[in-house]
Amino acid sequence: MHWKERASIEKITIKEIAELAGVNKATVSRVLNGNANISARTRDKVMEIVKRHNYVPNALAKGLASNRTYTVGFCYDYTEKQAVSNPFFQTVLQGVEDVVYARNFLFLMMSMQRDQLAHSSFAKVVTERRIDGVLVPTQLFTEATHRLLRQEGMPFVVVGEPMISQPDVHWVDIDNVQASEKLTRRLLDQGLGDVRIVYDEADKVRDKFVLDRIEGYKRAMGASRLKPREATLPQVEEAFVGEAETVPQALIFSTESLLFDWLDTAASYPQAHSIRLATFDRSPFHRHMKYAVEAIEIELEAMGTEAADMLFALIDKNELAQPYIKIPSK
Repeated sequence: MHWKERASIEKITIKEIAELAGVNKATVSRVLNGNANISARTRDKVMEIVKRHNYVPNALAKGLASNRTYTVGFCYDYTEKQAVSNPFFQTVLQGVEDVVYARNFLFLMMSMQRDQLAHSSFAKVVTERRIDGVLVPTQLFTEATHRLLRQEGMPFVVVGEPMISQPDVHWVDIDNVQASEKLTRRLLDQGLGDVRIVYDEADKVRDKFVLDRIEGYKRAMGASRLKPREATLPQVEEAFVGEAETVPQALIFSTESLLFDWLDTAASYPQAHSIRLATFDRSPFHRHMKYAVEAIEIELEAMGTEAADMLFALIDKNELAQPYIKIPSK
């Protein structure tokens, strides 16, 4: 049986696709790898043959030929298992996966415990070159993590603005200063003057986005000639057990977890129902809460999409890869 007669029932090769399309094997490979320097006519002709014969590239052979794994990774914190099921985490991942799978890459999730980098699956995967690039949440991007990635020459993008600022550190984050300014102004426009932002001391030291949200709040308050008032959760609780005039009109929680912590104790204070509550990351859980919650819509899926696009630009050694991206809130 001639190969042209058996191609529809057996696996067709790149050579055979090239002969059917009237092009060389290199052109077929460039089409399959998404090379932009191919005419639309040639691309359509090759892809029509690929689809007709259900051609599936041999990932192992493809990887050996190009010295790539055609896999990218995402590292998460093993010590915070609830983070993986967090709807915001899942929304970011959805944006990442859309880009990864459109490039015909595989997506590998790996874990790391803080301060235990050497024994993590993340370190093993990176040092054994089982991936072509990796996305690292800012909470896990430590000096040690940075050093490992740099030593191994592994392309990486930090998801969230990191505390570490170096020329080789590329990152994508929400514009938290802008988001916080908008959220604060929304409360001020409702005639509320005593608006306070609530933060956690540990978050303030570790997470750049918390510092940015505090900064945005300060800018909005300053623009309205109002004194900014930062507070920890214990300080807020003290205000509610003091004189009536110490009770704020509105509270902005720098993280949703702080909002939930406040709601656990709010029922103890009769005045709690009279104040406005606000936070970031609009959540489907908010509509089930006893107290109304003001929130701002942030583009989490876009955050994942931009991070993945940036990572592929680094993998492809694209000199136009941006050093960082801040996504504004609508």
